[in-house]
Amino acid sequence: MFDKTQFEKYTHLIWDWNGTLIDDVPMNIQIMNEQLQRENLPELTLERHQAIFGFPLLAFYQELGFEWSESSFDEVSLEFMQEYEARKSACDLHPACRNFLYHWYNEGKRQSILSAYKQSYLEDSLQRFRIQHLFEYVVGAENHRGDGKIAEGKRLLQDIGRPAEEIALIGDTIHDFEVAEAIGIDCFLVTSGNQSMQRLRETTATIIALENVHL
Repeated sequence: MFDKTQFEKYTHLIWDWNGTLIDDVPMNIQIMNEQLQRENLPELTLERHQAIFGFPLLAFYQELGFEWSESSFDEVSLEFMQEYEARKSACDLHPACRNFLYHWYNEGKRQSILSAYKQSYLEDSLQRFRIQHLFEYVVGAENHRGDGKIAEGKRLLQDIGRPAEEIALIGDTIHDFEVAEAIGIDCFLVTSGNQSMQRLRETTATIIALENVHL
């Protein structure tokens, strides 16, 4: 069980978006399975997805059995993103997230988003949920490739301008931990996203279930 004392020392939280704040993993698997069917490849279950998902996304597709060039990956990843955008209105925030975000904001503390999701799509999603005002900085990707976000994380840390020990990143993947480690801040990983608890425990991040965090 986690409580307010776990977060008292932080003045700024950096959130991942996909799988962390928004509950989109089931839809991702559905779209991916449609792509796998067309290639006559084995379909994904939630357990397999959480066991092999990772960044860069090119490596994830290769793990699924896709065999093609980077240009082909660009086409397939663009197709995925177009399907995602067409269906994303069916996804909601994880149940505990809205209260968490508003509580943090109302406490007068700051928070931002750092995501591998395309910037324009990310901003559109925040507006749809009417939560864009809760975030000081919103940093997404320039494209749909999902290459990672360490460089963007370094720039965001500079923009925030607070001591590293006052900042924490909350995500759902080992890559989120890698970003936090690269920029020298603490990391919390949630158990309700893209990777299994077993994989998250390969890191030294603090593993949490947001619904058990009492602020």
